[in-house]
Amino acid sequence: MDKIDIYFEMGRFFIENEDYDTAINALSRAIELDPNHPLIYDKRGIAYGHKEQYDRAIYDFNTAILIDPDCAGAYCNRGLSYYRQNMFEKAILDINKAIELKPDEALFYSNRGLAYSSLEKHAEALADFDKAISLGLDDSFTNAYRAEEYAALGKSDEDIMKEFVNSVYYENLDNVEMEDKHPDEIDDEHNDNDPDYLTDAARSGKMSSKWSRLISEMRKLWKSC
Repeated sequence: MDKIDIYFEMGRFFIENEDYDTAINALSRAIELDPNHPLIYDKRGIAYGHKEQYDRAIYDFNTAILIDPDCAGAYCNRGLSYYRQNMFEKAILDINKAIELKPDEALFYSNRGLAYSSLEKHAEALADFDKAISLGLDDSFTNAYRAEEYAALGKSDEDIMKEFVNSVYYENLDNVEMEDKHPDEIDDEHNDNDPDYLTDAARSGKMSSKWSRLISEMRKLWKSC
């Protein structure tokens, strides 16, 4: 493994461990050694994005795309930078390009679904979350987002409500910062641990306030590509 690869792997490691400054330093050293490697710019852009330095992130994604116009991940990650700045239309355009380049990448559809949802294009968002799940991204986040779109479209599907209960309530309430971690109108210990009761509450809208807050927090965790 040469020095470029070592610095690149260090950058990946420190991003995964949320030490973004050290990641940026390592990836910058790699760029000094090889200024024409698109994936290094893409990875450094991800680190800048985590630091909310979106201008620097977009500069790196632009550079990656300039070097390799087929770098699908850079389009998706640039879209993420736009998404986090509430520039949802621009985010969708970038992810459209990413999907054009890699149409079987499930994460692209999930991320585009979030942008559509933010524009209240719920039918398009639901279609993207369904597509992401069909391609194998059957995680709690995507199931949660899909459940939200079902509710926004006025659909009441018991399986979708159970996805909310099992994938969101039980698995993710400890993973996001919320002052009150219990759904509305669930006061006693028995109901709080009764999946059937929770499913009925979700379907009837009793949990809509906490559900929306939870989904809002989970949206901030959109995964880089």
